[in-house]
Amino acid sequence: MSEPVAVTLEGPADYDEWRMAARRLLADGVSPDRVGFGLSTASGDLFGAQPTTSQQRPTLDARPIRVPREFRSLAREVICHSDASRFALLYRLLWRLRCEPRLLDNGADADVYIAR
Repeated sequence: MSEPVAVTLEGPADYDEWRMAARRLLADGVSPDRVGFGLSTASGDLFGAQPTTSQQRPTLDARPIRVPREFRSLAREVICHSDASRFALLYRLLWRLRCEPRLLDNGADADVYIAR
C-alpha cells in the first residue's frame, strides 16, 4: 500500500494554490483516497495540522489537464466555502473527470450534488 500524501495549503480560499497542488498530485498518479488536505497554521487552521509527508516540487513536464469550464467555475465557488472537506471533494471530482468527462452533468452523483 502506498503512503498517504498530505498537502498543506497556505490560503483557505486560494483556488490557484489548490489547482497547483492538484496538478502535482494528478501528474504523480496519487488517488484521492491517499490525499489529506490541510491548512497551514499561518492560515488559521485551528488545530495546526502538519503534513505526514513532505510536499513534492511541481512536476515540470506534466501534461496539461483538460477539465470542463464548468468545473473551474464550480471549483472557484467551492474553494470559498468553509467546509474543511472542500479540497478533497474537488480533488475527487477532478480525478474522476479524467475518465468521466460528463460527470458534472450527473446531478444525482453524490460528489457533484455536494459541490453544487
